Amino acid sequence: MSKRFTATEIWLEDWFLEMSTEYMLFWFYVKDNCNHAGIWKPNKKAFENLIHTEIDLKKAIELFNLSKERIQILKNGHWFIIDFFVFQYGHNFNLNSTVHRSVYDIYLKENIELTSLRGLGDLKVRVKDKDKDKDKDKDKEEIILVDDSENEVLNIVKVSSLAIFDSARQIFLGTKRGVETEFEDFKKKHKDYKKATDLLTSAIQYEIDWRIRAEKFNAGKKDKEKIHVPSWKNFKTWLSQRCWEQVLPDIPEEKKQERKYFE
Repeated sequence: MSKRFTATEIWLEDWFLEMSTEYMLFWFYVKDNCNHAGIWKPNKKAFENLIHTEIDLKKAIELFNLSKERIQILKNGHWFIIDFFVFQYGHNFNLNSTVHRSVYDIYLKENIELTSLRGLGDLKVRVKDKDKDKDKDKDKEEIILVDDSENEVLNIVKVSSLAIFDSARQIFLGTKRGVETEFEDFKKKHKDYKKATDLLTSAIQYEIDWRIRAEKFNAGKKDKEKIHVPSWKNFKTWLSQRCWEQVLPDIPEEKKQERKYFE
């Protein structure tokens, strides 16, 4: 179970105290059930089943965004907690960090610009001159994080497409070949390999998470009631079929039985 920081001063803030109890609980539900990038896929039924009270999502957004914007609704309908990254991880974005890289991959997939994160240092991206030392640097980007107030460089991270690709390959749970072999084959088959490379880690983690939830759902059920969970493809096939774009079947919510403590 993941652990997250929480702001105790929320109990002194008017926007929060002016909400009814069910919407206070709903705020905590959203921030505790969003992914590690601060993005939540609306599913109010699960929450309503817990508290036996209906929630109006439009009203919730109005209440949550009172006095300042806290939740941004993305084009796909997902909710993005704007301050989540800075509050949970700090003001510096370091792509050498596995967690930060994973968050970055999710933001790319959701079309969220790092420059839109409130409280994060200004982000500048420069692609190195491809005419210089093409063999070594053609896939490298130099990403610079700059302090807003004093224009001071906080961190410089040089990242190659191969390194990003390998971090994804390492968490893939199916069979795989060496990184150089896989990457060269990947580049030959996909002209958009640079953009696709940035999406691999989050796509693989998405499939891993889906499989865990599907196996949990299937536990103790008859075969006809189970969700089909296929074996992992090998990495070459997974890439060839552009599985980073796949949308896996929804997993039904388990109905929780009500417990009666008193008659």
